Amino acid sequence: MITSANDKKLYRHITLENGLSALLISQPDATKSAASLAVNVGHFNDPSDREGLAHLLEHMMFLGTDKYPDPSEYQRYIKQHGGEHNAWTGSEFTNFYFAIDSDYFINALDRFSDFFIAPKLCGEMIAKERAAVNSEFQLKYQDDSRRLSAVLKETVNAAHPYSQFSVGNNETLAGSGEDLEQVLRDFYHTQYCASKMKLVLLCNQELDTIEKSCRQYFSQITNRQLTCDFDDVPLYLNEQYSVQINVVPTKDTKKLTLSFELDIDDINYYCKPLSYLAFLIGHEGEGSLLSSLKKAGLANNLSAGTGLSGYNFREFAIHIALTELGARSTDRIIGLVFQMLRMIETQGIDAWRYTEKHNIMNVAFDFQEPPKAVDLVSHLSINMFKYEEQDIVYGDYAMDSFEPEAIHRLVASMNPDTVRLVMVCPQLATTKTAKWYDTPYDILPISSQRRKLWTLTSIDNELALPQPNPFVVERLAFTPPQTIQDKPSILLDEAGFRLWHLPQSEFTVPKGHIYTAIDSPIVDNTPQKQVLCRLYIEMLHDSLAQVTFPAEIAGMHYDIYPHASGVTMHVSGYTPKLFLFFEILITKIRERDFTPQRFEEIKYQLAKSWRDQRKAKPINRLFKGLSATLQPHQFDHPLLIEELANITLDDLQQFVSALFKHVHLESFVLGDWPTREVKLFGASLHRQIDAIAEAAPSIPRQVHSLANCGTLVRQFEQTQDQSAVIVYYQSQDNNPSQVALWSLASQILSPLFFSEIRTNQQLGYVCGASYMPINRYPGMMLYVQSSVANTNEILNAIDNVLSEFAEYVEDIDETRWQRYLNGMKSQIDTKDSSARQQATRFWTGICNRDLSFSHRNKTLEALASITPQALISFIEQRLISPSPDRLIMMTGDELEKSAINYRTINNVNEFKAQTPVMLLTPE
Repeated sequence: MITSANDKKLYRHITLENGLSALLISQPDATKSAASLAVNVGHFNDPSDREGLAHLLEHMMFLGTDKYPDPSEYQRYIKQHGGEHNAWTGSEFTNFYFAIDSDYFINALDRFSDFFIAPKLCGEMIAKERAAVNSEFQLKYQDDSRRLSAVLKETVNAAHPYSQFSVGNNETLAGSGEDLEQVLRDFYHTQYCASKMKLVLLCNQELDTIEKSCRQYFSQITNRQLTCDFDDVPLYLNEQYSVQINVVPTKDTKKLTLSFELDIDDINYYCKPLSYLAFLIGHEGEGSLLSSLKKAGLANNLSAGTGLSGYNFREFAIHIALTELGARSTDRIIGLVFQMLRMIETQGIDAWRYTEKHNIMNVAFDFQEPPKAVDLVSHLSINMFKYEEQDIVYGDYAMDSFEPEAIHRLVASMNPDTVRLVMVCPQLATTKTAKWYDTPYDILPISSQRRKLWTLTSIDNELALPQPNPFVVERLAFTPPQTIQDKPSILLDEAGFRLWHLPQSEFTVPKGHIYTAIDSPIVDNTPQKQVLCRLYIEMLHDSLAQVTFPAEIAGMHYDIYPHASGVTMHVSGYTPKLFLFFEILITKIRERDFTPQRFEEIKYQLAKSWRDQRKAKPINRLFKGLSATLQPHQFDHPLLIEELANITLDDLQQFVSALFKHVHLESFVLGDWPTREVKLFGASLHRQIDAIAEAAPSIPRQVHSLANCGTLVRQFEQTQDQSAVIVYYQSQDNNPSQVALWSLASQILSPLFFSEIRTNQQLGYVCGASYMPINRYPGMMLYVQSSVANTNEILNAIDNVLSEFAEYVEDIDETRWQRYLNGMKSQIDTKDSSARQQATRFWTGICNRDLSFSHRNKTLEALASITPQALISFIEQRLISPSPDRLIMMTGDELEKSAINYRTINNVNEFKAQTPVMLLTPE
């Protein structure tokens, strides 16, 4: 099996006697073990009269087996031992996966494997889970991606399984629990079997031991000799080519997509011709298609790559985010796209370009950062269906076979006679409505005159293919540090500037991370300054795209994002050229050469994005509202939109000048650079900033206090047929003891809350109880979004679960209590799996003023001393007292005054002006 030299894991591929194919992975230092089983069954397999059946079956597989009949047992066991679990149903595959503390992996496998041996598929639970599927359908009824998918399904060959409704709802899954139980059992027995399954197991044991467990628990899965065969019908009929599909979205989105169905015989994963074409078409550097469209004021973004794909079809799609002018000039844009395609066909299929992409992929494979164990096993279980055995790990990166003739045939087939255009725009006229999501749409043939017009579009002389990329590194090697440190140290500490450094020793990859937070007193807690800061960042991303794209392609990445009192930059990638990349960025961010055209467009797009938040899921609006209520530097979108409307380009330029007049820089560098190089980098950065700015003190993070407020209620307009409630409790202290207590309470409550609200009462598909700190002050958030209950009913259900919480803790015996403590310890003390995770953890510590990096260890010490009685006292005093301090965020109906005593927040700005703040002080 092909693996990278940097991958220290051991792999073994086996096939059990029942036909199940398994990949075993031994990682001796793994603290989390994981498993994933993918089965070659998806919504393409749904009976035509039971659309969504595969999805419903996925839900049901979790809810008890013959050996473990309790529907909540599996979830509870995983949660108690620091784990996570989930599943998804796609068109042709269903994937089940989990991760857990390694010591409990074998017992978890016993429970997991029984899903596929003897699931209960109980009629009583089927009725409840059908309600959950329907709730999921309703949750995304307004989701524009789902609405667009519904249109695409109606504009393909109705005989192709892609045309089927994939999610399911009460209508497609109608019937009694007993009837559905029989339907599900029949479907399970005719679709699920060992020969259609691929399994991946990763743990810290030796391969022989893993294989023994694999055979013990998964050999009992029945092999019914089933195969997955679909009718080889075409995805499109002849009249469904060369058409324009007009779609009206719910949000103010303007997007044009050109898609081309391709000959799948010309596509193999060793060549990756579609990756090569996407590389050229999606380029954002000088002379690129996107650069030309931006200069003409026609588009804001462009992406290219694989579109719809399945067992007998594959599309290449070009997605273009349009400006207002672009939405009125689609033929001009399409003409430019075809110019680029013909340029690639005649000039762009070169060995050196392919070699450059090959080198980028090879370096990425050799020095990839390992993902979370659960993400890795889930991904590889699907790869087992896609690649040969030796390429299960390597297949995504393989680009070893330059086949110019195949690439040429593919690009030549992308022509006006085969294109399918999808135009998404609110102003389009339509005559049809897609079933299930009620999406207005139309499908119209493209005339020969229009197709000819595209070929006559005036030549854009600035359009050009990419030049050789100066940032590509062909050979890399890790440089071990001279001294090993387990936490960052301060290299430079000057007025207005502090540089932290950690030489990389744990992960032997030649990659680095550079974080720099720029605090400026100009970014105060007024909505105008926050809007200016956000607009500045959006303008930066737009202006930097052409400059930074070659570096991004070569494996270097950046992000610039706002924090409470300024701007943070994060740069990551291969260390040989990362300092150079950072220098380019730090120079560019001080420039103010924004054009009026791009200013107006970015301002419009930002306002549109904020306006669209009104159409976001109700619970997401409440999440944002929670932050805007409790954080001094955050504001509601309507206020931000109001401020944005009055801002001019001159205002923005003045803000940028003021931003860099007084600054405090906090930087952190992690990588395999020698310390002397990091010092030189830091000194250079300090000189650049010191030449233009005066030193300012670091600005402390703040959060508004809910102490002695009782129950506060903030109500939001209900914009969808869904009710949503968040109940938030806040700690008044951020010491490690409080962090441990609030974290443990949330961890124990979470499965209980989910089981009662989602599984038993079926109040909502989206619900949860989670630990929610704000600026390191601990908190707990309980949330529900429901299509079947109003806000009063939801709040009553939440309070009822909380009232039972103390009794639940009282019934926990010593063994289970230790399990909870160990599970919480595992979550807090999770080992970094990559340099990225390590960098993020230490940078979070710096931002949270954990300057000794001891907060985690202190929290673990505090956790060990918590007793059940202490937790019960906490619940009684903080969560279920007669008048608890808490904040309720809600949509829809007003609360019944007779039920609880509360005060309403009618003006959030007045509330914040009258409410004291808590500061985040250094530890």
